[in-house]
Amino acid sequence: MAHVRTRWDIVTLALTAGYVVGMQFGKVPPALPMLQTDLDMSRVVAGLIA
Repeated sequence: MAHVRTRWDIVTLALTAGYVVGMQFGKVPPALPMLQTDLDMSRVVAGLIA
């Protein structure tokens, strides 16, 4: 059976990306009303952004 090496650079990248996405998760919904007003968006477009 061949020895498989772990690609730690890929593991680190995936974990970092997951952390960054998790930190951004709660920021858009509270800002949607302001974005709707400033950018003259419909509720459908604002929902697609969220």
